[in-house]
Amino acid sequence: MPSHEIHAPDVYAILAGWARQSAGKTLAPTVENLLQQEASKSAAAFDQHSTLQIQLNQAGLSLQRLLQRRTVAAWQALHAPSPEFNSPPERCPACESLLTGEWSCSLCGLELLRWQSGQSLQQSLDSQGLTPWHYALLPDPRRKRLILLDLGSPAQAGQAPEVAWQINLSTEAVSARLLPGQEILLSTQAGDVMICDLFGNLLWRCELALKQPVFVDATRDGQQILIADAGRHKVLIVNRQQETIWSYGQADQPGRDRGFLRQPTCLRLTAEGTVLIADSGNHRVLEASQLSGQVRHQLAEKQQLEQPLWCERLPQGETLIVDAANYRLLNLNPEHQLNQVFTYYQNQLDIRYRLQQPQSIIRRENGNYLLANAERIIEISPSQQRLLWFSLLTDLRTPASFDQAQAREKTQSSTAKPLPKLSSTRLQSPFKLGDTLRQMTAFEDAPDAFFEKLKLCLRYEEHPAGKILLREGQKSDAMYLIREGEVEIIKDFQPVATLGPGEIFGEMALLNAEPRNATVRMKSSGRLYRLNKLAFESVVQAFPEVHEKVRQIARVRAQMGEQVSDAAPPAATPQSARERLEKMMQNHRERLEQLRKQPISPEHHQLLEGPLHWSLRYTGLEQKLIRQARQTNYRCLELHVRLRSDSAMKSVRVSLLVSNLEKYGDIIRIHPTPEDILREKVDDTVIMALLTRSSRSRILEEACALGDIQDVQAIPVYFGDSDQKSPD
Repeated sequence: MPSHEIHAPDVYAILAGWARQSAGKTLAPTVENLLQQEASKSAAAFDQHSTLQIQLNQAGLSLQRLLQRRTVAAWQALHAPSPEFNSPPERCPACESLLTGEWSCSLCGLELLRWQSGQSLQQSLDSQGLTPWHYALLPDPRRKRLILLDLGSPAQAGQAPEVAWQINLSTEAVSARLLPGQEILLSTQAGDVMICDLFGNLLWRCELALKQPVFVDATRDGQQILIADAGRHKVLIVNRQQETIWSYGQADQPGRDRGFLRQPTCLRLTAEGTVLIADSGNHRVLEASQLSGQVRHQLAEKQQLEQPLWCERLPQGETLIVDAANYRLLNLNPEHQLNQVFTYYQNQLDIRYRLQQPQSIIRRENGNYLLANAERIIEISPSQQRLLWFSLLTDLRTPASFDQAQAREKTQSSTAKPLPKLSSTRLQSPFKLGDTLRQMTAFEDAPDAFFEKLKLCLRYEEHPAGKILLREGQKSDAMYLIREGEVEIIKDFQPVATLGPGEIFGEMALLNAEPRNATVRMKSSGRLYRLNKLAFESVVQAFPEVHEKVRQIARVRAQMGEQVSDAAPPAATPQSARERLEKMMQNHRERLEQLRKQPISPEHHQLLEGPLHWSLRYTGLEQKLIRQARQTNYRCLELHVRLRSDSAMKSVRVSLLVSNLEKYGDIIRIHPTPEDILREKVDDTVIMALLTRSSRSRILEEACALGDIQDVQAIPVYFGDSDQKSPD
């Protein structure tokens, strides 16, 4: 999250709100002056500190609270005007990357259609309500509080988010939504529906007879309240004058026939003037007309829903349904046909990630989902098919004392002892030497007997942190396999990439005695296997088919030569590289067009066991292309290439990089787009997806060989169960 400038009026507004809670709604002039003085001092103190201890015992006021910088930043975000766009902006408001005329950001996933101008004020808020970007409003019934979570950098790094704002309640809230004017609509386990301010002061209460209002929502203007009363088997829309505008279901009469519901858990007003109802007890989702009250559709009727707790209509016309009993998220296209199924929990995952009976489901501004019950919260990414982080609600709390706040601040700022990350959802498997060797393109079709003999030639070695294994510019005669620990690839005296257990480096030394493009150094102490060229040749000659394949690869590599140097390229090279970039993306478009002509069944995605930190948002066709490629022993690597900020002619550098990497596979996606690259609209970071049979270390080394490259990461991309079985 960017650093927020703290202003005294914002600090005063928070202090005044706290003071009114203890001293009454009206503050004496002397108290107001005291608070203004304290606000000015505090705003200045935030330049040096992230947490302040407020102690005021004057003028009849007793106020002792901790005030954190993130609390003031949250207040500023809550009071900032809601964005509205007539057309896509040039850059993403959340991450500053180029949008190139699209309504969604391919890098951070921000969906700007939510803030497109001209939307009806009479349709529902989306599940995030008016909560600002990177925040989420969550009820915590067991601790009788509402919390505003800061979903910025901590959650993005795989850690639990921070509590930016907390409202202590006298009752147990189960559903909450932020309304215009910084009002909060909430329902409670006691059967109340009410509106309060950011300090918990009651502003409005529904006087209608309710029993178990498990879900509340509102229209975009905040004037109509939507209530799903599971206890009375009824949904209704009311206004602030206590009038029922619309309802469906017979009070206290559960049923499945027309006009009846059984334990409804969600309702939404769509832009088309219809009402979506999650009729959980009847295992169905209905779409009814608000004018006639007649049911138009029963959605996902063929999908055997067991517990549809939540539903939402997207601006593009797609419908989302959470079937909690089956741990799945369904996506229906505008014609109500199944488009995608994403399973967010399977039995093989850690039991801590199983979230049953979610009470709060929030679709974030980037398309990710927050699911929470009374005990825990998770964030999942359907586009990347992974669980991002998990936390117990008891662990989401503000410091209880100033000493505790200072200790937390010191821990967070320490480079020696950073906050521990949450447990990875990737269950670490034991190192399998045979599987690792099979990653090499030259060995992909080799018989088992070949690998058994090759294993006998491997030399086991242990190395301390800092030891240099290979030096840039020197020739090597060995390949290495990492069993434990990490190594770093160094180019121009700067670390540019890291390799870990199960990965291979230096394999080209077995094919050609060529100088190294980069230095390889132990990042931590580790255990490796070393295979020298002489031993390898003695084994491979006993297997003619493998020997011939190795010779073919060596010949191709020799023909390639070293075509890219760190010096400025001649005048003809940039043009040819640009032409290759254009041709490459044209081939990609033609390949996707062929896939579009093939019948595509609904995608059934399951959550992968691992924090695979890729950034691009892959379309269904691109996912299909990646899965098909893996069936022929290709892997997909997402390359994050960071150019030096002072690099000149970045578009030329990127075009040359694309041209060089195309020798090792097919680039199917690139950010920014090729059109923007050719127009010199290139930031310091370029991201591309490469289908290749080469090892990750080889691709990293080749990418680092180009001048003006500061850092490169190569992240494996997986889609579907079959991909999980092929380790990288």
